[in-house]
Amino acid sequence: MIYFSGPRASHPPSQREDGAASFWLTRGCVDQPPHPSLTENGYGKRTAADEYRLTNRGGKGVINVKTTERNGKVVGIPQVTEDAEVMLISQYGKIIRIESKFIRESGRSAQGVRLLNIEAGDRVAAAVVIPPEEEPTNGGTLIQ
Repeated sequence: MIYFSGPRASHPPSQREDGAASFWLTRGCVDQPPHPSLTENGYGKRTAADEYRLTNRGGKGVINVKTTERNGKVVGIPQVTEDAEVMLISQYGKIIRIESKFIRESGRSAQGVRLLNIEAGDRVAAAVVIPPEEEPTNGGTLIQ
């Protein structure tokens, strides 16, 4: 579930008892790249912000990911750029690093595609954004 609000800045997602995650986006972020939604069973998708309708005060929110037993609850909705990378880390120590542009873009009520193949009993523990490396300005030589 995603809530759009007016002058607020983006907040980290919060989880409710029913499995829905809430996330606030500002009205000016419609032109940003799609936000990935990552779930605890290793699934994910990217959705453009303009696919979500604006809700007013007291609104019930907008569906972001169809959470089922297959994909699990939402663990992260990071803000990334097209050239950034996303790293998923499971509780058992499995790690995958994916360029954000390779996460499939799909509609807001989709379940997502498998990003990390996890074993039974394992869950995604963390989703981290790795910003793109900056080009060195001094010619690229490293002096030690």
